[in-house]
Amino acid sequence: MYVWEGVSVEFPDELKGIELEMGIDEAGRGPALGPMVYSGAIAPNKYEWPKDVDDSKKLTAEQREEIFDEIKKLPVGFAVRVISAEEISAKQTALVNPPISLNTVSHHAARDLVQAFLDKGLNIKALYVDTVGIAESYQDWLQDKFPNIKVTVRAKADATYKVVGAASICAKVTRDRLLADFKFEEPGLEISHDWGSGYPSDPKTSNWLETNFDPVFGYPSVARFDWKPIKMMFENNKMTADFELPDPHILDSPFFATRGLKQFHASSK
Repeated sequence: MYVWEGVSVEFPDELKGIELEMGIDEAGRGPALGPMVYSGAIAPNKYEWPKDVDDSKKLTAEQREEIFDEIKKLPVGFAVRVISAEEISAKQTALVNPPISLNTVSHHAARDLVQAFLDKGLNIKALYVDTVGIAESYQDWLQDKFPNIKVTVRAKADATYKVVGAASICAKVTRDRLLADFKFEEPGLEISHDWGSGYPSDPKTSNWLETNFDPVFGYPSVARFDWKPIKMMFENNKMTADFELPDPHILDSPFFATRGLKQFHASSK
């Protein structure tokens, strides 16, 4: 496996020197917990993928795991860019000025996936991408970045192009595994991993958010602090404190911003 600028790349040597097509899709754009994962799949042009390679959302978790294990044995390659909840929180709060939108984060991840393969000398001739934002402007942006590749950005590309479906399966399986095996960065933290899919609409996730909120620190690094359900938990359950600040601008610091601690009410004495 080769790692480039946060992108993990794996492919067989037989893909070198031939014309390739590439598909890109993501998993975990909307959840309040866990990473967003971008994946790129490459294969020889007009490659005949197995029939069961499809949009990952149409498959059960067990089917995705089985299909992914099978297609990894084929003469195809994959690249993965994991965007952690911490990175998402940092880029969408005061750690970055101005904040970076999730669409921009997504576009940059797609760009990095393509570049990682190109830097290994692979000859990508066609690129198919599931749309994020406005398809036409996204396609123009990618086409400008990679003028020697024919770029197609389309809604539901994962259900239209098998190579995007393969990327979709890779992204979803990778995210599911990362969420299941998540290691808290906070030392000594013992919190249940029974958080379901990470989507607030999931009863398990909703219950986890309700039962694991700390009125001071909120949540550990698995949470996306700029997501509405997280912000609402701070708003509804925050601890109110009166204390004297040596510098009132301290609440504008990245630490307070990324952890949601600006929800504190400070009063000068």
